[in-house]
Amino acid sequence: MIKSKKITYKFWHSPVALIMLLFLFILFGYKMIYLIKKERETAHTKSEILDNLSTLQKKEASLIKDMSRIETDGGKEEIIREKYPMVQNGEKMVTIVDEDVKENPVEEKAGISHGFWNWLKGILGIN
Repeated sequence: MIKSKKITYKFWHSPVALIMLLFLFILFGYKMIYLIKKERETAHTKSEILDNLSTLQKKEASLIKDMSRIETDGGKEEIIREKYPMVQNGEKMVTIVDEDVKENPVEEKAGISHGFWNWLKGILGIN
């Protein structure tokens, strides 16, 4: 019995056993770093998915609210009035014209333009 304890003691304190233990320690350390990295990536992905889920839930609530509003007669009328320029009997419609409209659109459509080359083409009859 004394001999087996001595052999075991010598084995664990030999350079081969120490190198094997060092190798296992490095291997486990590497795997732990890999697992920590994967856990952080998973946590980040989870937070993104939860953010997307909350955004989609807000959109769903908004759409349900809009759908319930559209199902009423007033909602249907509002949608029709937005999409088509219609009025009911007895109502009047007002059309607002932009101020950016050019002063003489008829002249531009007719192709009247100014300049020396256009004057010369007009005299010679070239289009």
